[in-house]
Amino acid sequence: MNPSSGCAYPPVFVVDGHGPQPPMPNPGLVPCWTFPPAVVKRKKKGCDEACVVTVVALILFLILAALGYGTYQILKLQTELRQLRKEMATQQEGPSPQRQTGPQEVEIDKKETRQAAHLIARIEKPPSSLKTLHWEPSHGRAFTSGVEYRDGGLRINETGLYYVYSRVQFQDKRCTLKDSLSHTVFRKREGDKPLVLLEGHRMGFCRSEGKEHQWSSSSQLGAVLELRSQDWVFVNVSHPMQLSYDHNANYFGLYKL
Repeated sequence: MNPSSGCAYPPVFVVDGHGPQPPMPNPGLVPCWTFPPAVVKRKKKGCDEACVVTVVALILFLILAALGYGTYQILKLQTELRQLRKEMATQQEGPSPQRQTGPQEVEIDKKETRQAAHLIARIEKPPSSLKTLHWEPSHGRAFTSGVEYRDGGLRINETGLYYVYSRVQFQDKRCTLKDSLSHTVFRKREGDKPLVLLEGHRMGFCRSEGKEHQWSSSSQLGAVLELRSQDWVFVNVSHPMQLSYDHNANYFGLYKL
């Protein structure tokens, strides 16, 4: 053992007895062990700070990733929108209303003119005696679109199904019990005889024969009919002299379905 280690030995006393003393046995040494210095365990820091930093970093990463993805989607949409605008401009400026979409050509829909007309009564004084009525095609609520008006008739420009309608109102101050009124819509086609499409008759409207009194009676017709291009449609009445002067009481029109 190293004597400098600070271990204490037991004291030894020598007594002089004026004479030789027997040699004293060397006392046994008491063993002394040294130990490494005690290691002070440091208290580990809690994970509070590290966990908070990690969570914040993760949240920031997710936010940045979401912003980046959103920016990418916006740029992608802008690119597709520019391409779509270029295609539309090319279609509008192109000389042909068709575009190639693979092995077949698809015709681009063009804005079609609506085939329709609404005519109102033409007031004539003195009243006309012609049974085929003439109409006002452009004043007030009257119009024509895609069809032609001439001499009381409407000419069809496209073959198809049309709703055809007409209304007339008769009025007068005298009548007889046997009086009847007729109202017809007929068609003229090249090479064919006139064909009645719609017809209406009115009877029993006179209630006081021989006496002067104001009376009125109306007739309204309408149906879906198949018409061909170049067909003409007209309206006839039996008593044109007795038609009402009201523009809105008498009208004639059609439109393509």
